[in-house]
Amino acid sequence: MISQLLSGSVPYMPIIVFMPLVMNQKFSNGAKVNELRGHSHNIVACSVDEVENRLLSGSWDKSIILWDSSSGKKLWQQQHTSLVTTCHLATDGKQLAVSGTDKGIYYLWDLRSGILVKEINGHANSLTCCRFSHDGLNLCTCSVDKLARVWDVRMNRSLLTLSGHINAVSSCAFSYNNHQLCTASWDKTVRVYDVASGAYRLDGPHVLKNHDGIVSGCDFSKDNSLMASCGYDLNVNIWNMNTCELKSCFKGHSDWIQDVNFGQGTKWVVTCAKDGIVRIWNTEAGSHFYKGNLKGQKNLGLEVAKCEKCERMFSFISLPEPCLCVFCRLKRPSDSLI
Repeated sequence: MISQLLSGSVPYMPIIVFMPLVMNQKFSNGAKVNELRGHSHNIVACSVDEVENRLLSGSWDKSIILWDSSSGKKLWQQQHTSLVTTCHLATDGKQLAVSGTDKGIYYLWDLRSGILVKEINGHANSLTCCRFSHDGLNLCTCSVDKLARVWDVRMNRSLLTLSGHINAVSSCAFSYNNHQLCTASWDKTVRVYDVASGAYRLDGPHVLKNHDGIVSGCDFSKDNSLMASCGYDLNVNIWNMNTCELKSCFKGHSDWIQDVNFGQGTKWVVTCAKDGIVRIWNTEAGSHFYKGNLKGQKNLGLEVAKCEKCERMFSFISLPEPCLCVFCRLKRPSDSLI
């Protein structure tokens, strides 16, 4: 069952928690459960602790906040050194990883003590995503430097460096048995690595190529049999992990799909996009079952332009001058990102 949904936001809006699905797979009306207000700029990352009913959020206001999702109370807040680009809670809720626009560094916090325990510099450019494995032993980090790396969080060492993408790696996910890892990229592909056996070292990873634009999100189903990906081409692709072939493709969003997640089984997939809509897709029926407005108000009307340097498309509220995407602006320290 999908117990709750949460949405990040555009500038100065709260995190909104929704309850779209209740027991026995009966849908409610998508009622809003709570609004969590505390950030002063774009909320760019959220992570859920289902055991203790907590949410973690990261923002361009350089802060990370741990919330009680029921009461909306702030449980813990920490100021980061730069604009936060990614954050993630370990499955046991005891640790969190966070990174930002500071060059290639990720930070590991112990939530029991509130102490920063590790600061690791492992990439040549800013991180776009970090994800713990489901056993909490490893962490995958992705970067604008076109690499994904897997870390042993206990021994404080790099286990794998995964190359092959020809543009920024935007997202990653471990399978629930921790045997596979998928990475999504701005090069329009998803790569799937068998990290348990290391077979990709001889045969290479499985490269999935059905997207016609930036791939921004990926996630495995709980039984590890399916993987979902989404991106700029407005497609939600469902992949059969036994054959690494496309199983189905869904359409319905009208703007860039930012992220995708499976429910508890293989039937339900959740997506959120820049059109301000969250959709829950029935992968068996091939249609969306629920559609709800993430922000509770009119969308802010993001537009798209081509970066003058890398020639990739990017979205904006106010067109920057010069016309550079956020990744190319990161390479120009004198330019403001905001």
